[in-house]
Amino acid sequence: MKLELRGVSKRFGRQQIFENLSASLEFQHALVLVGPSGGGKSTLLRLLAGLIPPDSGTIHLDGSPLPNDEAALRAYRTHLGIVFQAYNLFPHLSALENILLPLTAVLGLSRSIATERAMSVLDRFGLADHAHKRPHALSGGQLQRVAIARAVAIQPKLLLLDEPTSALDPEMTAEVLDLLAELRDEGRPLILVTHEMGFARHTADMVAFVSGGKLLEARAPESFFSSPSHPEARQFLERVLRY
Repeated sequence: MKLELRGVSKRFGRQQIFENLSASLEFQHALVLVGPSGGGKSTLLRLLAGLIPPDSGTIHLDGSPLPNDEAALRAYRTHLGIVFQAYNLFPHLSALENILLPLTAVLGLSRSIATERAMSVLDRFGLADHAHKRPHALSGGQLQRVAIARAVAIQPKLLLLDEPTSALDPEMTAEVLDLLAELRDEGRPLILVTHEMGFARHTADMVAFVSGGKLLEARAPESFFSSPSHPEARQFLERVLRY
């Protein structure tokens, strides 16, 4: 998969996040975005998801520009699986119903076909016994697995994940990262924002370092972690890998 950013700028009020950002990133299965908090990683992911528009510039995936008008953006987003750190599950719906909703309301599948697909994904992720539980009755790891299951159930062309383990304890973090590694090994393309450097090292095809609204470095993980070329990337790794 190839991601191209061409003169992308984005501002929120007086805060300039990106200014004339250009980059070309090519990866087979997994692109991992790392860097300090507030550097622009999550904003970049939301731009890629078509959830917010750039103020100027264009974004291309595999040579095709992201659409501009809302109707085309809605169609574009039906091909994406998006997972946020806060799960974004509907609290009044069961795990199964949370997965059914985009299958029926967005993709237009019949209830029977959607249920069969949703239960298959829940079983695949070890959640079949929890299908009829509402979010309040699930653990953090189970909630995040439901969120990932919902994203995968639509059979997306690309998975976008924003800090999917930030609210989890170490055991649950390992559980979710193992699941993501499995999806990556199955050949499902994903772009992931994470602070889990071990996961980035072992799972990414390419690691992109984003800081201060700039993409300062993008390299294969073995090269990035052993000898980062940008001074800010070196300082960042020294801090996060110190202990």
